[in-house]
Amino acid sequence: MEALSLLGPVKHRQCGRYLIGEFYHIERIRKAAMCHRVNRVIAITDEDGIFQEIEDLDLKGTFMVRWKGRRDLEKRIGAILARKARVNLESPDHEIRILDGSGEIYLCEKLFDVDRGSFEKRKPKFRLYSPPISMHPRLARCMVNLAGNGGGKIMLDPFCGSGGILIEAALIGWRTAGSDVDPRSIAGCRKNLRQLDLEADLCLSDISSLDPGRVDAIVTDPPYGRSSLMGGKNTDELYRALLNMAEDHAEKLVAAFPHPIGIQNGELISTVPIRVHRSLTRYLHIISFRGKR
Repeated sequence: MEALSLLGPVKHRQCGRYLIGEFYHIERIRKAAMCHRVNRVIAITDEDGIFQEIEDLDLKGTFMVRWKGRRDLEKRIGAILARKARVNLESPDHEIRILDGSGEIYLCEKLFDVDRGSFEKRKPKFRLYSPPISMHPRLARCMVNLAGNGGGKIMLDPFCGSGGILIEAALIGWRTAGSDVDPRSIAGCRKNLRQLDLEADLCLSDISSLDPGRVDAIVTDPPYGRSSLMGGKNTDELYRALLNMAEDHAEKLVAAFPHPIGIQNGELISTVPIRVHRSLTRYLHIISFRGKR
C-alpha cells in the first residue's frame, strides 16, 4: 500500500511479499519506510527454466548472486555466471537476485536498497523533547506516504505532539503544519524541528476551533488517553471532530485509532491493524474526501 501510494496508479500485481509491475518514478520508493529493495525483473520463469535464463544472460564486469534459502542452487548459478564475469562480493557492477514467488521464480538485478537505518537515528529518545509515548519514525513515515507523494503539497497534523509525523513529512518534501492543545507539545515540537533544521507552521489550538484552510492531507495519531490531554473531550467526541474537520478541509485523512471507527462521509480506502506491542494495536484508517471536491 505504501509503495502504490507513492507511485500512483500503475499496472501491478502482488505475489506474496513482492509487488511486481511496470512502475514509473521508481526513485520515489527511496522515501518508503516499509519497503526494502527495488529490483529490475530480467525474467519470470520456474526452477527448470532459471538455468537457461542464466545461460542467456549477457553479463559483463563484476557480479554477485543471491538466492535466499537456496544456497546449493546459488552456487551453481554463480559458477555459470563466473564464465562471463568476475565475482565481487563487496561492490559488484551487477547484483543478481533470484526470488521465489508462488510457483514462479524471478530473475532480477538489484537497483537499490531503501535506507531504513536512518529511521533508527531519529527515534524519539534522540529528540530534544520526547514525551513518554511517541510513534516510531518508521510508522510515522509510512503514514505520511499513505497520504501520497508530497512534492510541495500541504500536510496537517492537528495532534502534532512532539512532531514525529511533521518531521517525517518535512524530510520528504511536504509543506507541513501542526497544532496541539498542549502548549508544552507546541514548544517541544518546535525544538525537535529546529534540531533537524526543519520548519512547520505551528499553532496552539483545540481541534474543534482549528481552521487550517484547505490542505492536501491530514496525517495524525490522535490521543487515546486521559481527557485532560484532549481538551476535556472524550475519545468519541475527539475523533468525530477530527473526521468533520478532515471532511471540510482535506482531500485525504490518514489517522491511527485504537479501534476501527465508522465513517459517515468520505470513502474508507482501507483499515490496517498495526501491532505496536503486546497490549496495543493501532488501526490505520485511510479515508478519501476527493469525491466531495
